[in-house]
Amino acid sequence: MNKLALKDLMCSDLYLDIAQCEKSNLVTVKIEVDPNKKQDIIDFLEETYMDNRHVKENWNIMRAEVITLLVNKILEPEIIKEVRDEIREEAESFVVNKCKHLYREMLMTGPFHTTAVESLTVRQPEQKRKGKGGFEGEIIKDRERLCVMGALMH
Repeated sequence: MNKLALKDLMCSDLYLDIAQCEKSNLVTVKIEVDPNKKQDIIDFLEETYMDNRHVKENWNIMRAEVITLLVNKILEPEIIKEVRDEIREEAESFVVNKCKHLYREMLMTGPFHTTAVESLTVRQPEQKRKGKGGFEGEIIKDRERLCVMGALMH
């Protein structure tokens, strides 16, 4: 993939696959700042920190060099790092939300053709009856699914 736009990485888990492949040294990922945007940053900083009346003076020429170094050596790597982190967080959030939605759908499916209340529990032999209609030692079907559903709902 060459020159893939950031918007194509949003709302998908593609970046997580790319990052995993990069970690395994299968691919090389290079994120670049658009040269026009970089120049816009340089122009903004020059307008802010340089006086137009003294453009030809040595200290203003030095300021222009410092601003260019600042953008190229400090700001650009920080921007790229921030973009990587943002894309990774967006992809992780996408995966979590997708899993949450699928688990919710799976957990909300009811039991298959249970006609009586007694079919919801499996009684073990020789159980003693305890208070309020229950049996001691009852096993509730799909108890693990119900516990996971309760944890996801909170």
